[in-house]
Amino acid sequence: MNGSYNLSSGTHYGSIGTATCVTGYEIHGTANIMCDNNGYWNGSFPDCIPVDCGSAQTIENGNVSSTGATFGHTATYYCMPGFQLVGPNLLTCNASSEWEPYEPNCQGMYPYAIRK
Repeated sequence: MNGSYNLSSGTHYGSIGTATCVTGYEIHGTANIMCDNNGYWNGSFPDCIPVDCGSAQTIENGNVSSTGATFGHTATYYCMPGFQLVGPNLLTCNASSEWEPYEPNCQGMYPYAIRK
């Protein structure tokens, strides 16, 4: 699932099949299988698992809510009252296991009063 085998050396005895995963997924296990003398593919069949970006980071004076931490999931950022979000409010976990486009920050909206 979420991958395929390259059988460029054929499907006869001694042939090697190499697993690859689709974008956003990575091999978990051994990528190669071999055709044995009985005509069966021998070896462990790997899994293609989504890349993991880790938890979306919290920001000072703000909060984050995410749908998950793996490829394709999103994180939405909010600021506390009195602060304004600078940057994107929605980040996505990409195929390189990074949150994109970039982490925003919360900036105070009210300047300090000047006393005379």
